[in-house]
Amino acid sequence: MYTLLVKDNESEARIGVKYIERSWNGTQVVDTTKTLTDYVLSTEIADNYYDGENTRVVLTNDQPNMWVVVNENHRFDVPIVIEGTVSMIFCDGYTMTCQKGVSVAWGHTLNIFEQKNNTGTLVATGTDYGAGIGSPKEINAGDVNIHGGKVTAKGGDGAAGIGSANGSVYFGFGYDEYSWGTISIYGGEVNATASDSMTGRDK
Repeated sequence: MYTLLVKDNESEARIGVKYIERSWNGTQVVDTTKTLTDYVLSTEIADNYYDGENTRVVLTNDQPNMWVVVNENHRFDVPIVIEGTVSMIFCDGYTMTCQKGVSVAWGHTLNIFEQKNNTGTLVATGTDYGAGIGSPKEINAGDVNIHGGKVTAKGGDGAAGIGSANGSVYFGFGYDEYSWGTISIYGGEVNATASDSMTGRDK
């Protein structure tokens, strides 16, 4: 068993993919349509993953940003791990289902983008006390920026749907309790559900 490691230098110049970036100008959300030409296709990741030998899929980069275009329906039964800054464009009509969550630990960033019809979908379910999208068990969460798309996230035992995992802050496993990331939602349809065992501010 091993880790599938997908690096930024595996991106290629391709046909342009349009996506919508959203920002806050101080009074309202502003939409900007952009075109991306250097990216990794999700089909390429899935083709390597489906050999059945991987224990996790790591999307990593040593450049300012790595881009992944989700261009087919996929289901991953191992954790998707974000390292560095990774941006994902969910093409209209396609769904990525992550049965063991999308891990975004402290110091790392995930950006989620949609196309014009807002029908690209990410479904992430946390396991082993990890968030659906966010930190794994006993680790503080990184940054998650949602510019659009349909996002559904369910936390594992004691964890948030989007954000921190069980034990990441409140139980003090050697981490600075103030070192946690920011969740920014500029658009899209987001349904984030904490586990049933969380109450009060934990949700």
